[in-house]
Amino acid sequence: MAQSWRDDVPVAVQDDIEECFGCVLDLAGHLLGKNGEFFPVGATLADSGGSANLFANGDDDLGERPESTVVLERLYAAAAGQRAAIVAAAFASDVRLAGGQDAVRVEVEHLDGPALEIVVPYRRSRLRRSVTFGDMSTATGTRHI
Repeated sequence: MAQSWRDDVPVAVQDDIEECFGCVLDLAGHLLGKNGEFFPVGATLADSGGSANLFANGDDDLGERPESTVVLERLYAAAAGQRAAIVAAAFASDVRLAGGQDAVRVEVEHLDGPALEIVVPYRRSRLRRSVTFGDMSTATGTRHI
């Protein structure tokens, strides 16, 4: 049986990762249902605990339709600027997988745990303006903060 990222990670760290992951995935699902797309978003979790804090790039200097990679770089930099006060961060972006499947990619990392890339395929219902998520896949991610 394959080893899970959870196997060697303390429960408190798992909870922090799930808090950040859930926060950005919930927002992504809401925005996909409402708009059919979304610009990358992020969330951080303070070292004092509590709920994750969402953030997005609000800079007008990027224009009306900036490249997602540029927005992600700004989000990474914003989270890195908070490095001394946070224990975890997550970043969600709308991606297209090989074969044309739409998905949300969540990059999440924890100061005392792993960096993960979680890909969650989705289908959008145009009539109900809702999103149905499929089975997620998890891989080792890249640290940004």
